[in-house]
Amino acid sequence: DAAKVVPVLAANKGPLTRYDIMGGGNMKIKGPLPPMIAIPTTAGTGSEVGRCSVITNAAEGRKFLVCHPEMMPARAILDPELTVGLPAMLTAGTGMDALTHNIEALVVDMFHPMCDAIALKGIELIAGNLEKAVKNPTDIAARGNMMVAAMMGWARWRFKRIWAPPTRWLTRSRPNAMFSMGRQMLYVLCRL
Repeated sequence: DAAKVVPVLAANKGPLTRYDIMGGGNMKIKGPLPPMIAIPTTAGTGSEVGRCSVITNAAEGRKFLVCHPEMMPARAILDPELTVGLPAMLTAGTGMDALTHNIEALVVDMFHPMCDAIALKGIELIAGNLEKAVKNPTDIAARGNMMVAAMMGWARWRFKRIWAPPTRWLTRSRPNAMFSMGRQMLYVLCRL
C-alpha cells in the first residue's frame, strides 16, 4: 500500500493526509500518475491489484484511504519465493485476511456469478494451501496458491464495483438480467 501512494506524491503536493478519501482527497489527486509495478511480499490483502491504499496516520492514531483509478499498478508480480521468510503467525494472519476477503465477496447481497466463482475458487485455494504454507514455509506451490487466492480476494471486489448496473438488475431473484450485459462484463474482467 505504501508503494502505491509514491506515484501520488510524485505527481501531487503533499502531505499524504490531503488525499484522504473521507475529506474528498481522491478528487484532489491529479494525473497522470507515474506507472508502478507491485510485488507483494505477503499473501493477504491482494492490494497489488487494487486502486486504493490503507495508510496509518500515527499522529492521529487512525488509518485512512487514498484511492484513485491511476493508482492501479501497471503490473503485479506474484513471486512466492518472496514469502518464504514470513513467520508462521504472519503467514496464517495474512492467509486469514485473504480468506475473509473471499468470503465477503461470496456473501455480499448482489447476484454476480463470475465474482462468486472467483471467490469460491479463492476459498478453495486457501482451504487447500494455508495450513501447508504455515507448516512448511518452503512449500512454494502452497505459497503461490495463497498469493493467487489473495489476489482473487481483491479482484472480485474490483469487478463488482467496476461493473455495477442498477441493483434491481442484479438481485438473486432476477439472474437473467445479468447475462444481457455479458460482453461488457467480459471486457471488464479481461482488464483486471
